[in-house]
Amino acid sequence: MKRKYGTIQDRNNSEEYRKNMSLAKKGIKHTKTHNKKISNTCKAHKINVKHGLSTFQHHCKDCKKKISWRAIRCGSCACKEKLKDPTKHPSYIKGKPKCIDCDKELTNYNSVRCGKCSRVYNLKTMMQKGCKYYKEYLMKSNWEIIYAKYLDKNNIKWLYESKTFDLGNTTYTPDFYLPQTDEYIEIKGWFRDDAKKKFRLFKKSYPEIKIVLIKDIAGLKRED
Repeated sequence: MKRKYGTIQDRNNSEEYRKNMSLAKKGIKHTKTHNKKISNTCKAHKINVKHGLSTFQHHCKDCKKKISWRAIRCGSCACKEKLKDPTKHPSYIKGKPKCIDCDKELTNYNSVRCGKCSRVYNLKTMMQKGCKYYKEYLMKSNWEIIYAKYLDKNNIKWLYESKTFDLGNTTYTPDFYLPQTDEYIEIKGWFRDDAKKKFRLFKKSYPEIKIVLIKDIAGLKRED
């Protein structure tokens, strides 16, 4: 049988081969009715057919925030709308949602576990992350354990995470409380930006409470 083209290069350079390849790349041809349907939807949403982008800005029905042209509400407003009617919530299955561990009914539709199971789960995750026990306290870092041992060595009474303070949208719990000097101690090796903001907010909200920030355990550098 005689070959149509001498080499692969000859075949690729031929006009017939190029024409066939260009037709193949175009893909399946749509019917006229389907093409009309696409053009009508694009016109309705003011979509640029060439780039597939919407030239019309769509806004949330409730908060007027910019959203995708396919959506009606933004994420937060959609969640609020679902909470108005519990049957529309994804966790609602013929009644209130249940804890994934103990099957207890939950009052909050956004929660996955009950309070008891969530505490056990958080304890397990903290242990996996490297948290260790010192006496009866589960401490989050080695620096906290070193500082607790330092206090015991110098016969200084201390309490670990004894009180949580309300800061409006969030809460703050200092690491140590020293009853003898009536002051709170915060141990920070790596001070993240969000932790700095929370620390400043605590000092602003509770100016009467004395809190000391320790950044270096080796030299016990303190910042009032």
